[in-house]
Amino acid sequence: MKAIDKDFYDLIGELKNLSFTEIYHRIRKSFENVPAVTRKSCADFFNRFGYWGKLDESKGIYEQIELKAKVLSAHADDFACLYERLGDYRSKRTLFSILSNWYRYDFKTTAETKEYLFDDYFDLDLVRCDENEVIADLGAYTGDTVLSYIKNYGEDCY
Repeated sequence: MKAIDKDFYDLIGELKNLSFTEIYHRIRKSFENVPAVTRKSCADFFNRFGYWGKLDESKGIYEQIELKAKVLSAHADDFACLYERLGDYRSKRTLFSILSNWYRYDFKTTAETKEYLFDDYFDLDLVRCDENEVIADLGAYTGDTVLSYIKNYGEDCY
């Protein structure tokens, strides 16, 4: 068993042995141990985008933490099933770092997991391209994803 496997299954085992309430309180405690400036940055981010609920310590709003606790509590087996289907180290490391960040506010593992060799979305070790490939860019930002795709795979694959 590789170290990442042990870390992942230790985390999943811990989550499976805790109630929703225990997971929630552990996440809250982890959040409270984060430096105040980082807590504020997290709250600003979550409140700006709203994907995972609101977070406002001054008003006692911890919806973001509650929603993550619900997901971790209800879906530990699903995360384990997903992990077992992943075929490469980086994907496994990424899933572990996301769950560890949700549960422990573990920014160190997340930062260590970030891939710097490839542009976002286009890991040449994982995403292949040939003349038959079809890519759908459904964003509406500035076209940066298409430009990154062309840079990584060449105009022959566009």
